[in-house]
Amino acid sequence: MSSGSVWTTWNDARHPAEISTRPDCLARTTDEVCCAFAGHPGGRTYEVTDPWHLESR
Repeated sequence: MSSGSVWTTWNDARHPAEISTRPDCLARTTDEVCCAFAGHPGGRTYEVTDPWHLESR
């Protein structure tokens, strides 16, 4: 089952420029899912190295 998430962007530090609901990215490994929206640019969120947990990689 796929759902969606609420996303927002800002033009400045005061007010959101856009608020939208986007479908979830369907990319996954055997134990992780991508937490971004479908069609997002760049890599998957599970490819990011958490700097607080470098020793676990």
